[in-house]
Amino acid sequence: MFQKFKNKISIIAKQAVIMTEIEFGSYKNHLKKNKSIQFVINHLPVPQFFKKIVGILFANYIENCVEIAFAVMKNKIVELRHVRRKDD
Repeated sequence: MFQKFKNKISIIAKQAVIMTEIEFGSYKNHLKKNKSIQFVINHLPVPQFFKKIVGILFANYIENCVEIAFAVMKNKIVELRHVRRKDD
């Protein structure tokens, strides 16, 4: 029922992780996670007055999406470093 909405949350979470990584760098992981979650809630495709309610209802899903996005990004960085070392 909410699959399209959940897909949109996943996409926004990926964008949020990229934005917070650019803003905060490789430190302050707890702050980056909180900022990413806020970014997702602020960019939900619902009217402004529903965002807080939807953010509460989907809090676990949003948090999981953000954590997965961070893990995927971290794995990509590790892969790039490994490829770069092979080329050297």
